[in-house]
Formats: sequence, structure tokens, C-alpha cells
Amino acid sequence: MRVDQDCDDLACHEAETELLGCVYTDPAEKWGAEAEISGWVVDALVGGPIGAALDDLVPRWVASSWPPLWPCFVGRDLTWQA
Repeated sequence: MRVDQDCDDLACHEAETELLGCVYTDPAEKWGAEAEISGWVVDALVGGPIGAALDDLVPRWVASSWPPLWPCFVGRDLTWQA
């Protein structure tokens, strides 16, 4: 997702008062992976048990739901820099 698309997506989420976060699966732009996985939680959950649980759950969910997908996790396997 391009930065402008991400900003538009986040603007849509502002109206969703019960949204706690989001996970994105995008086609990989870098060689060596099939998908780029990224996500976020609302500020109040960053660094807390829910944010940590999401960091633990998403890779296991991807591995169990889409084998043999070769994902890269943005912020973990790939930097946030373009």
C-alpha cells in the first residue's frame, strides 16, 4: 500500500470508534517474499499486552492459514523505509 493509500485508509478508520487496529497483507515489493504483512494498534494499546499479542498471533496465523506463503513482516523483516 502506498503512503497516500494508507493515509486514506486511516482516515476511513477514524469513524470506526470500536476499531483497535488493523492488519494488512500486500503483494511483496522486495525480492524474496510473496507478501508484506504490516499492522497497527491504536496508541492506547501500543506496548501493552494486546499489541504484544497481535505481534505474536499474526505470524502464527499467517503461517497456519496460508502455507507455503513466504511473508515478510514490515517493521520486523523489512524496515519501514522505502
